[in-house]
Amino acid sequence: MSAEDFLESSQLGQTACLILDVRMPGMDGLDLQRRLAETGRRFQFIFMSARASEAEESRALRAGAADSCASP
Repeated sequence: MSAEDFLESSQLGQTACLILDVRMPGMDGLDLQRRLAETGRRFQFIFMSARASEAEESRALRAGAADSCASP
């Protein structure tokens, strides 16, 4: 399902956690995170990507993502 399809689906109100790729066709995972944050609903996000740039990683972290690979 694309990000655009998800935003228009009945699953939106039944979802608490999303597993997203940073880079997806159409709307990317970071833009979906931003759009959902604008709705005022709280979601948990898990981002996975083989090719995320440092800028994309920083953007996700500033929006509330936690880095499970970070050193303590």
